[in-house]
Amino acid sequence: MAKAFYEAIQLLPDYLRRPLRQISPETASRVTEIRLRSGRPVSLTVRGENHLVLCSGGMAKQPSAPVLVLDHGQLAECFLSLCRHSVHSYEREIAQGFFTISGGHRVGVCGTAVTDDGGRILQIKQPTSLCIRVARVGADVGDPRLEELMRHAADGLLIAGAPGSGKTTILRGCSRILSKQGRRVAVVDERRELWPVGENGFFEPPPQNCDLLSGYPKAQGILQALRSLSPQLLLCDEVGGARDAQAIAAGVNAGVGMVVTVHARDPSELRRRPQTRILLGTGAFAAAVFLCGAECPGRIREVVYVDRLF
Repeated sequence: MAKAFYEAIQLLPDYLRRPLRQISPETASRVTEIRLRSGRPVSLTVRGENHLVLCSGGMAKQPSAPVLVLDHGQLAECFLSLCRHSVHSYEREIAQGFFTISGGHRVGVCGTAVTDDGGRILQIKQPTSLCIRVARVGADVGDPRLEELMRHAADGLLIAGAPGSGKTTILRGCSRILSKQGRRVAVVDERRELWPVGENGFFEPPPQNCDLLSGYPKAQGILQALRSLSPQLLLCDEVGGARDAQAIAAGVNAGVGMVVTVHARDPSELRRRPQTRILLGTGAFAAAVFLCGAECPGRIREVVYVDRLF
């Protein structure tokens, strides 16, 4: 969707926004990331491949014309613009390495870490790289297998894939399908990417039977949904770690079906990662869905039943 790309660049300074706006709608609809680096060319990720932005507008893999390069001061200006010149409003998120702007677009931040005596990151200063991930809020998931999988979602489903493989997009599709099936769905949206909401309401309304906990830490959001919303299904993006697993186990004990996403490219990586082994140990999941990858985001490669993973 080209609209999402053009929306993601709205807060950028004019000297950067202007050449980006010259990218054709057809190409813009395929851009998944906008990468800004101090002293280096601006690049776009299109179907997993890097393309450089031309000074005159447009982009090319092997440019023959001058490319757009940001100096350190310009990158700092981009950072401030994306924060709406109120960095303190995003401090908690930035300390985790990212913040989310209007429309659900996630901005990853690299820079100089400020830590406390225990090594905990308190702040990231002097940004050197920014990665804007374009949210596809209105994107439909075209894989026909997803609707059938959702009929059995109460048994628990892990959606696994590499970065950029469309995990968030397919989880959004799950919420649509489950709501259409008439089931009560609670969505814990810590990063505010699934169904972004601003001061004037949702940028695109969630499905009818869907309740949203936006900005909640995952474990806390899961437990609060169980206490107050009586969901039949609970959806959560990018889970991992002991606290998330404990909250998911509580959901299973309450009879709630869990549909969550994790980082894992294939069954072998899912088995190797300690975090996902803990999740599988909760007994919350009957099957794992593996996505194709960044070259075909939101598409299912295979479905593996959990009892066959070991």
